[in-house]
Amino acid sequence: MTNTLNRFDDRVRSERYFTATLLPAILFHDNFRGLRAFLALIEDRAILRNGLPTERGPDGKAVSRPQRTLTWSPETVELMTEVHIARDLVQFPSPSGREALDTEKRVVPDLVIVLDGELVVCEGKFFSKYNLNTLNEQLHSQRRQIGYLCNDRPELQVYRHVAILPYSQSPDPDCDVVLTWDEIGDLAASVLTPAHYVTKRLRAASKCLSPLNGSGRTTNYEGKLSLDAVLDLCRQHGDDVLIGHTGGIGDLQRQAIRYLKSKPWKWRYPDTPGSVVPGNWIPGTRFVAFVTQRLSLGEDSSEFPPAPNRPSPRSNYEGILPLGAVLDLCQERGDEIKVGHYGGMADLRRKTIRDLENKRWKWRYPHTPGVAIPRNWIPGTQFAAYIAQRVSSDDDTSRR
Repeated sequence: MTNTLNRFDDRVRSERYFTATLLPAILFHDNFRGLRAFLALIEDRAILRNGLPTERGPDGKAVSRPQRTLTWSPETVELMTEVHIARDLVQFPSPSGREALDTEKRVVPDLVIVLDGELVVCEGKFFSKYNLNTLNEQLHSQRRQIGYLCNDRPELQVYRHVAILPYSQSPDPDCDVVLTWDEIGDLAASVLTPAHYVTKRLRAASKCLSPLNGSGRTTNYEGKLSLDAVLDLCRQHGDDVLIGHTGGIGDLQRQAIRYLKSKPWKWRYPDTPGSVVPGNWIPGTRFVAFVTQRLSLGEDSSEFPPAPNRPSPRSNYEGILPLGAVLDLCQERGDEIKVGHYGGMADLRRKTIRDLENKRWKWRYPHTPGVAIPRNWIPGTQFAAYIAQRVSSDDDTSRR
């Protein structure tokens, strides 16, 4: 669906519209169900340092974050946008303390979420120009302010510093988690439905942003949804939507039910921009009919055997391939597979091209049995794009 910018709310360029209006609408939804999904996304997208995610203490320094389950209830949540810490939240006993904080009041966080024992602090960038140095300076200033909050309320001793950016970049900014607004759009579609006002505004903004930021985004789909959400979309819109799967129905017939339930499903309109292979896009009514039949047959149906040739019943991966072969698989399957590397992208950036070429790479589907640490498994498209960037960079260096 081409955005013609006939709506006023699709012309908005103020970051506050996105961080203080649209994002909180997702978080508040269904008694903070959206907040729970947002926190899960933060955990999944945490930046790794030395193979571990980080958090901050009152001094603002990054320390390794131990695995733990957040405990909080909707009655105790505090969610604030455009927080003016000096004016509203901190009572200083001396004028000098307030004066010091007043000098930083122009770089207040966009969103502060208070849970029972910790904070989540978010800084968002969308249409405004910024660079890594200025962003890091802003994040450092915010951490000085958040330190005052931790001192004011002793039970708040740790927080995650999150940057929500228009697109991924390398190197990462100096924070604990990086999200993109496309991921926030996917979150909105999952929590609120694809047809919700918030989802549509985020999708329209992302389409407008691509030619402005020069990121070269070539997405040929509208979003990704869980199985239940994409089935609801198909029932509502029928063949006005198409569901993506490499190999189409023919390949789906070889997949297990657990794969159908765990996969994030790409969907598009027939006129969504971008190049597509028609056989990989299933009309909505046919997709619903297939999935309904498949679920009724059950997991043990011989007509639909699970993926063959797994290495062993205890393995959490499907196979091991050299770099060239796993890149071909990523090109074919995209984010339907994940490539294993201990430490994920953070550690991958430390490896030489020779390391990458000599390694044999494990790969898996999202539904592959076995315990898998999410940060150690890289989505296929991200892995292929990074390797292509590294190879190109090394070629440029060698020609100088």
